[in-house]
Formats: sequence, C-alpha cells, structure tokens
Amino acid sequence: MALRVTAAASAAAALVLALATTASADVQVRRDLRPGDVVRTNGTALVVPAPGQFVTMQALLSDGTQTVTAETQRDGTVTLSEGGTEPDPILGPETPDEPPLGRAIPACDDGAYARRAFSWSSWKYIKWKSTFHWRFRASTTPGNVSVDNARDALRRAVWNIVDADNDCGLLDYVSATQYFDGDKPTSANISTDGLSCTTGDGISVVAFGRADDGRFATTCLWGTDDGGTYGRITSSDTRLNSDRYSWYGLRPSGCQSRYSIEAVMTHAFGHTFGLANVSPEADHGWLTMSGTINGACQESESTLGLGDVRGLQTLY
Repeated sequence: MALRVTAAASAAAALVLALATTASADVQVRRDLRPGDVVRTNGTALVVPAPGQFVTMQALLSDGTQTVTAETQRDGTVTLSEGGTEPDPILGPETPDEPPLGRAIPACDDGAYARRAFSWSSWKYIKWKSTFHWRFRASTTPGNVSVDNARDALRRAVWNIVDADNDCGLLDYVSATQYFDGDKPTSANISTDGLSCTTGDGISVVAFGRADDGRFATTCLWGTDDGGTYGRITSSDTRLNSDRYSWYGLRPSGCQSRYSIEAVMTHAFGHTFGLANVSPEADHGWLTMSGTINGACQESESTLGLGDVRGLQTLY
C-alpha cells in the first residue's frame, strides 16, 4: 500500500476543507430527445433513460477526465450535461516510484472532495441506498495477468472504498456496503468500442476490453430519482482498457509501463459510490479521486486521502 506523506498543518490554509468542484458543466435542455434515443457528444454516446432516471459516464483518460450525464425528468424533459475534459499537466513518469506532484497538497492534509450530481435542476447527488452487488467477467482478463490476481485486486479496490482505507489515521465511519457475486459471463453495458454507455440492466459488472480513444477506464452509472434527498444508483459497469494498456494485479519486479488494477479500480469504484473527480490536478493530485492516475507501476490511488474519506462520509 502506498505511503502517504503528511505535512504539518500549521495554518488553516494548509488544511483544505472546501468542497472541490469538477470542471464547469455545460448543461443543455434537449427537447429533441426522447427515452431510448442515442445522444452523441465529443466522441461518446449515451442511451437516453426513461422518465425519472439518469445515466452518467465517467471516463478516465490518459490526460484528464470526461463526464457526460443524461437525465430524463418525470415530464419527459431531457437534460444533457458535460463536464468536459480537464487537462493534466503532471502525468507521472513510468517508474516504480510515486512521481513528484510539485505543489499538490499531501493526501492527509487535503480535505477536498466532489460528489456526482445527476439533477441540474435540483442539484441532487447520487448514492447507493442498498448493498452494492457486483460481478467480474473473468474471461476478459488479459493474458499477462492471472484471473486470481485480477479478481483479488478488484476485491481490494472495492474494500478500499467501503472500508475508507487510508494512511491518515481516519476511522471508518462510511456505512456503504458491497457484496461480490462472483465470476459471471455477464457483459458490461458499454459499447464494443468502449466509448458509450448503453442501457442499464440493474446488474453491475467489471470487465476488461477495448476503448478506442485511449482511456484507462470507463464507468457507467444508472439510477433513478426516487423522490429522496439523493438519487438512487441502481447499477454500475466499469471497463478497463486492456487493448492499449498493460495491467497487473501484483506489481512485478522491474515493473515498466504497467498499471495497477487496484489503483485504477479504487478510483473507478469511488465513482461507483457517488464521488466525482477533484480538480485541479496540480493541487489535489495525491487524492484517489483526483482527475488522473499518477503514473505506471505505482499504487498511490489505492489508499484514500482526507478528502476522499470525507466525501464518502457525506454520502454514507
């Protein structure tokens, strides 16, 4: 597990408590769209959900992030929002050591977080209101990774979220729960090119596969506005890009140009449980939910920072 260096917080300015925000969203009311329509924007696509439901796609790119959300209100009005891409000027070197992040706040001093909103009219955040059940399509595991190691890395990653695993001495007051349903042949509801969320089926799947634009991972969330304070997530699918990137479950000696399944999936599972990306990367790069992965052959995202834990505590 990666070591988190904590700087002395000698002044209030050193301890970031403010709620962080993602890049400004471009929000459009699309009266030309109906449930079942496919809406395309900036190389990605979503299937417009039924009234009272939402779908959001969160893509982790090699140089930033992209978020697109479609919400269909009860009266049939469709709202499309796009967070855009946050450029990352500090993509770490491909070495076993964690890359320097310049002026980025140490993870245990950085209290910034962001939550995913689906309703731009009422600004509702999203969460699981029941146990998150998920399964692994083990047959998609890349040939250079054993299925057992891949599965174990995925299970560690989800526990990092629900147990609020951190090196900051923070206790686990996160009430989120999860249950692994095992290896199943179920496909993720993500298009074959890895760029689009199709129609949710209420089953949550993690798999490896293609992603034609070079993204590390795509996470699609589906849910409903059930009238509560929060929108209710009903399923979450994630695909890791094994077409362009090389992965590991246990870091090999002499690691080069390979990425940690646990680290990337801890970030992705953060989205699954309702967290959004924190920006800018130059300030918040040590947080698990910052907008980029800190480089190959390192696992800093596997351990939550102060803001990651606080964000989860506000939801659970």
